[in-house]
Amino acid sequence: MPPDNLQAAEIRTNARLDDLRGVNLVVVVFAFVSFCAKAQDLEPRTYANAPVGLNFLMAGYGHTAGGVATDPAVPIDEAQVEVHSTVWAYARSLGVFGKSAKFNVVLPYAWVSGSAKAFGQFRERNVSGFADPRFYVMVN
Repeated sequence: MPPDNLQAAEIRTNARLDDLRGVNLVVVVFAFVSFCAKAQDLEPRTYANAPVGLNFLMAGYGHTAGGVATDPAVPIDEAQVEVHSTVWAYARSLGVFGKSAKFNVVLPYAWVSGSAKAFGQFRERNVSGFADPRFYVMVN
């Protein structure tokens, strides 16, 4: 005896609910895994031993210029940007419980010039300022 339309609809609904339960299970598993995920930011010579009490003073400069790709639906044309950035850093090697350690302070500064045609009018903007400073201690 073939199932009537009501029974067939109920079977399809139960199959969809089973599929949704499977999807929910996968989402929950990924959520728990993401809480356990770790990352690290390695810099060159992080684990190189340096004599205790040694001071480092570092400076750097970067320059970037060029066009900017935008979504064709956005009414912005001829976008250009120029970025100048500097970084100042200080590091000191320490002894912590008989192990070598290093304390770092990094202070970046940048100034940016940009121009574009927005809604048919030429626009220009210049901004400058400190970026996010970083302070950290590393122990071998």
